Amino acid sequence: MKRPKRLSATFVNTVNVAGRYGDGRGGHGLSLLVKKASTGGFSKSWTQRIRLDGKIANVSLGAYPVVTLARARQKALANARIVSEGRDPRNRASRAPTLEQAVETVIVIHAANRKDGGKSAAQWRASLRDYSVPKIGTKRVDSISTAELVNACAAILGSLPEWFGDANAVSAYLNEIPALDTYVALRDAEVVGFASVERRGAHVAEVHVMGVARKERGRGVGRALLSHVVADLAALGVKLLAVQTLGASDPSPEFAQTRAFYEAMGFLPLVELRQEGWTDPTLIMVWSLQGN
Repeated sequence: MKRPKRLSATFVNTVNVAGRYGDGRGGHGLSLLVKKASTGGFSKSWTQRIRLDGKIANVSLGAYPVVTLARARQKALANARIVSEGRDPRNRASRAPTLEQAVETVIVIHAANRKDGGKSAAQWRASLRDYSVPKIGTKRVDSISTAELVNACAAILGSLPEWFGDANAVSAYLNEIPALDTYVALRDAEVVGFASVERRGAHVAEVHVMGVARKERGRGVGRALLSHVVADLAALGVKLLAVQTLGASDPSPEFAQTRAFYEAMGFLPLVELRQEGWTDPTLIMVWSLQGN
């Protein structure tokens, strides 16, 4: 199997050759270790090589798929920052950014790209922090099992037939979710929203599928969830985030809401096209994250 210059969620999920696979330049020493399991198949785990006081040390970051590629990268980045401060990351449990920190990251991004008449930083804090932060906690998918994740996502998509009425498309989404970097939004320990993201190189990512439970629509869940995703991606060096949705040439009022949501978050329409195998127009939207 050809070694990639940089790891991808698909490669991590499908690699079936024992070895150590580095995350390339900018990976902060992160590697995927693949070993043959005694019960058959392969076991996969994350390690990071760091240098402390001139000595090389390896840090275990957990097993795949419990720890996703996105989570492993964030752990590696957090450890690199600790090492740069002259401290040993093995003496401190790494923690993911809080939602409050994610909100601040998104505010900075929007401040750099804000147009006249757009939301001010104060308005973003009001809509994100005052309403979303006290009520919603977000966490990465590594804290729940793959089966729990897929079942939760299936329930959410099933509550939104206007957007996800094609059974074949829904099945394809659910099959792809375990191989992607997926985030969930929780309310009272219940998964009420999710977003699956695919990395497309070092600086580009795409929101592959996203959904918020019908009963939670209009309560800030999608905004809080996507804000957390953007904060993570920006910290990992992603400069451009893309999403595909139904184009405006289709009169669907539901997808008009979807496009309005993405535009309010910061996405801009790039091009509408007809893709092979699809009868509906596809709109590609992009969001520059370079303000971070």
